[in-house]
Amino acid sequence: MGNKVLRIGILPSLGVYLTPLFLPDFLELHPAYKINLVEDLPEKNEKRLQNNELDFWIGQNSSSISPNLNSFNWGRHSYQAIIPRCCELYQENVAVIPEGTIEISTILNQKLILTSKGSAIRKQIDQLLSVYKVQPNIIMESNEIYTVLQLAKHNLGLTFVPESIHIKECPSEYNIYPIPLEKMSLDYFIAHHGAKKLNSVDHDLIHTFLNHGQQCAI
Repeated sequence: MGNKVLRIGILPSLGVYLTPLFLPDFLELHPAYKINLVEDLPEKNEKRLQNNELDFWIGQNSSSISPNLNSFNWGRHSYQAIIPRCCELYQENVAVIPEGTIEISTILNQKLILTSKGSAIRKQIDQLLSVYKVQPNIIMESNEIYTVLQLAKHNLGLTFVPESIHIKECPSEYNIYPIPLEKMSLDYFIAHHGAKKLNSVDHDLIHTFLNHGQQCAI
């Protein structure tokens, strides 16, 4: 009998660091299965899931997904700002600036490197820009979170990344500033169509996803 396939939709930048955390554990439980990753924008994968073209969809911020989808999430995670030497907020020889010591509006007024429109992070940043009535100075955009991270670390401008992305401290080049949860947060989720009847393999996939999240969630 040939391998069985699970079709999972995910944003490419999420797939880079989320899938290695739980898929190896799942495939160890079910070695006869293959995973078909459909890496695309969230709105496209959400539509695929609704059309039964995917078995599961992994994303961020479950509160915004369609009500006919069932989701399981990790709990709330925070973001952190990467503040390079070129920013006026940069503090010499400080690895991590204490949370709550910088106004969000001040951070938003820096030179920004952001993920492109449509990403979960960008939606939250755009909302903050609207709330604080800031006209942003966006000097570059990218579809890849790791691209904006590397550019910020190399002194192009300030960016925001989820705390679940490990960042090596380097106070001679940049500061790390934790964004307060009440200002900006995310929850990673795995979702399926509400009409889908879950089997034991489906439950194992969900559990391996959640098991890692319980170790990381706040």
